[in-house]
Amino acid sequence: RRVHGGTNTPTHTKADQMGNSSRKRHGAPDRVIRNQGGEVIRLNVPFEPQGFCSKNILGIPESDRQVPPELAAKGISQEIWNEWMIEKLGRVQRMPTTVCCELTWMFLTGFLSLLCYSNHGYQRALHKWQHDFNEVLKPFGAYVKTRSNSVKVASHPDPQSVTVRREAVTWIAFALSPNEVESLRKEPHRTGVMIDGCCGQEKGAAVML
Repeated sequence: RRVHGGTNTPTHTKADQMGNSSRKRHGAPDRVIRNQGGEVIRLNVPFEPQGFCSKNILGIPESDRQVPPELAAKGISQEIWNEWMIEKLGRVQRMPTTVCCELTWMFLTGFLSLLCYSNHGYQRALHKWQHDFNEVLKPFGAYVKTRSNSVKVASHPDPQSVTVRREAVTWIAFALSPNEVESLRKEPHRTGVMIDGCCGQEKGAAVML
């Protein structure tokens, strides 16, 4: 069971906190979440999805090319990790991007065109990757889901000159206990400040951003 405080915050070891403090962004979860008994119940792996008009080949940090020890302890092998987190996720990441929300100046004709972004194919592929990976993880008592959280942050320290912008943090969550699996199943893919309806994308249909 998670440890709950006044803000519904599970406990973290000193190592967990130190491992996340240096690069933690607004709205980012801790990498390792433990229950009251010290058992790891969730692992959050940083993930960078395809960008607008570009693609990240791997998506996860170089340091996560090796199966994390928290997953290895559940019996998940390096071979499984390579197949799903390196090879198959890599294929999703390399999908051709659709031209996106970019303002393109047509030099030859002199016309300004606004092209609307659509990444439906990428979202569908990412959803299928999760569905298929979960079939593999089921015998190990684990569950995976892409997560993102968007917040509004001030881009200027002067309160008189504050410009608010949207900043999103994205990760891949692995639930590692029966209760945590059920909890993660019920959680939405996206939380925080959302942008829906762009170019016909259905509200709540996206699994990332």
